[in-house]
Amino acid sequence: TIRNLLRLWMGKKGSLSNSVSEIITSISSELKAPTNSILGFASLITEEKLSQAQIEYLNTLKENSHELLSLLNDLIDLAKLETDRSSAELTQIKLDQFFSEMIRGFEDQIDRSKVEIITNIDKNLPVSVKVNPHKLRYIVVNLFTNSLRLTERGKISLSVFSSEKNQLKIRISDTGTGLPNDILKNIFSPYSVVDQYVTHIGNTTGLGLTLVKRYVDFLN
Repeated sequence: TIRNLLRLWMGKKGSLSNSVSEIITSISSELKAPTNSILGFASLITEEKLSQAQIEYLNTLKENSHELLSLLNDLIDLAKLETDRSSAELTQIKLDQFFSEMIRGFEDQIDRSKVEIITNIDKNLPVSVKVNPHKLRYIVVNLFTNSLRLTERGKISLSVFSSEKNQLKIRISDTGTGLPNDILKNIFSPYSVVDQYVTHIGNTTGLGLTLVKRYVDFLN
């Protein structure tokens, strides 16, 4: 299966891993074009007069296309990290605005009568910092999405503060049931937690936590 192939690929080092990474990058890039075309034509069809059943079919098509596109993007980024071709470009961002925009996006997706989102951004942090916004956003969104998917009812907290080493520290916690120990020890392996989800809020793939771990290691 694709899960086993991914684990095999990521467990290898050297020329074999590099060769597989190049193949995955090439195939994923080729598949992105037709996937984007499907999304484009699906958007055009929504402008037509459709029955309720047709609208539901079309929404399912778009959701699955978005999931496929996310998976392809994750595969490409993983392959870049495997072959040391990922970019570490830094950009100045305003911390409060950066996190507030992400949280608002999540609040629009949840049932607030069931889930409460709590944010705590340390007032002693600088107004702006230099980070790689794409990778930081991916890390936070993915971890937060996993918390949402594992918390059917309760609270999810996001805390942002500075460590003793003057590094940005982000902590996401929730009141969900948590993960079994056998799953927790392999949490950063491909597709390790997807069978544990109790909701399907947000857009993340079975490679999400794997890529989060690689991004954190890369940025550190």
